[in-house]
Amino acid sequence: MPEFPLRCRVAGWPKTKGHKTAGVRSDGTAFMREAGKHLKPWMANLTDGMRSMMEEAGADPLDVPVFLRVTFFIPRMKAKADLAYPTARSGQYSGDLDTLERSVGDAGTAAGVWTDDSLIVGAMSWKRWAPEGEPGGAQIQVWPASMIDQKG
Repeated sequence: MPEFPLRCRVAGWPKTKGHKTAGVRSDGTAFMREAGKHLKPWMANLTDGMRSMMEEAGADPLDVPVFLRVTFFIPRMKAKADLAYPTARSGQYSGDLDTLERSVGDAGTAAGVWTDDSLIVGAMSWKRWAPEGEPGGAQIQVWPASMIDQKG
């Protein structure tokens, strides 16, 4: 059995998942795609990092309720160095926290961390500025929910 929490640090600029763009193909059929043009590299980084976490732990995909702790690190803008948190008011779109979480859930399923992201029953998430001189990314920790459940 692996040691919990499972942990990984993923580099990259955190991107939201869930905003869709609709279109029509030349043959007249409709399609939907992710709106964010920078989402693919972030999802690839997340999936690779989470897959490596599972391989290093020697863990099988979790098929039990799961709890997450995620800190998203947003690259700091020098002009906004005085602001404590990256929000829309910081002049740099850092994404809505719930759609940042969605990217972690989907990447965890693709990476084999859990069998389905519907198993995520609890999470603590933050958006923070990346420490000076460090890239953006995410710090992710995963536990079976039974290990931390307070039963009320």
